[in-house]
Amino acid sequence: MTNKMLRQKLAFASLSPVMIPGLIFYTSVHGYYDKAFVFSLIFLSGIYLFIQYYKFFVKADGFIKRIVWSFFLVNTSMVIMTFAPEAKNAFAGAALFLYMPSMFISIRMLTVSKAAHKAVIYCKRGV
Repeated sequence: MTNKMLRQKLAFASLSPVMIPGLIFYTSVHGYYDKAFVFSLIFLSGIYLFIQYYKFFVKADGFIKRIVWSFFLVNTSMVIMTFAPEAKNAFAGAALFLYMPSMFISIRMLTVSKAAHKAVIYCKRGV
């Protein structure tokens, strides 16, 4: 497996359990059940990969803590976007100023941080 493929697989394994539950919640609340089903399938495949690489995530100091904080940050902003009155009037503004920054912060924490690089190194070594 190439270095780029491994990084993409680990990014999917760490980011899909963080970002997809909020999208599933949003689509199911607003009645888009077909989209919620597709997001659920993506979420299940992400959970499968997360379980596969869990031992590498635990060995990287602080990576699980970053996953938990990212989960709460992204999904809380999605829940606020779902029920906030201004989200109904100006969804683009709510998504731009609430969801997107939290998503960018969590992507940075889970792909570029030292803990993420340690997880990639542990996965390459197979330790």
